Amino acid sequence: RASAIMAGHPELRINNPKMGEAKKIQEETPFFVIGAGLSRCGTLSMKTAFEILYPGKCYHGFQLFNRALRHDHFWYDVYEDNLTDEEIKKWFSERGFVAGVDCPFALHYKRLMRVFPNAKIVLNVRNPHDWYRSVDKTIIQIANAARKFPLNYVLPTSKRTEHIGWMKPDGTIDRKSGVIGSVRTGEEAAVEFFELWQEAVKKTVPADRLLVFDVKEGWEPLCKFLDLPVPDQPFPHVNDATQMKKVIKQLRVLGWVITTTLTATIAVGGWAISHWLTK
Repeated sequence: RASAIMAGHPELRINNPKMGEAKKIQEETPFFVIGAGLSRCGTLSMKTAFEILYPGKCYHGFQLFNRALRHDHFWYDVYEDNLTDEEIKKWFSERGFVAGVDCPFALHYKRLMRVFPNAKIVLNVRNPHDWYRSVDKTIIQIANAARKFPLNYVLPTSKRTEHIGWMKPDGTIDRKSGVIGSVRTGEEAAVEFFELWQEAVKKTVPADRLLVFDVKEGWEPLCKFLDLPVPDQPFPHVNDATQMKKVIKQLRVLGWVITTTLTATIAVGGWAISHWLTK
């Protein structure tokens, strides 16, 4: 697999073998693929596929839920245009990422195309009505939980990532007509958003850099586009709906625990003050 990748990417070759230290390799390893498809379009399957094809990690939006990683800070800085192209490149390189999919990554595909000019772009597609129902049952439930008390006060990602749901296909920001607002409005608005997003990507990305891809197609068209051999294992079809529902359940439990703890604390505090005043 490594030799095939090297053959397709001459920029990886190091003339002097003695220079092949880990740091040098990391600096010269390109970012191979930018996933421009929206969440709930088989992005977890794509993450798994890219990590089979390439010797490195693929970024996925699920990592936003890991508070220890503090990725929300990075994406907020990307959104605010606080980082240079080199700083963005360094951030991915230091963490071993060679590809990326899902939101918020996909929403910034235009900027990432500039940061990684040699990367190819894959646009995942699916039936837009199925996409709407999937988002409504998963992402919207998470977004609703994160914006309500008490989670809106304790989740660090709530304020720093809310812009993710406001981004429109043309790159502008609008709370009501971004992806979250469109899905909340209803199926018609959501389908329109989805189709506009697909068309915007197709118009933006040069044809020779773009693959429009459905995970149902399997390895053949993907590997042909990436100029890689087909792996000797089935294409991964990972259903991340189960993981999304697990996150929703965890958020609800966390909210219940915080509310119960606050209620108990207030009750004990009130009793203590009352007891002290009556002495």
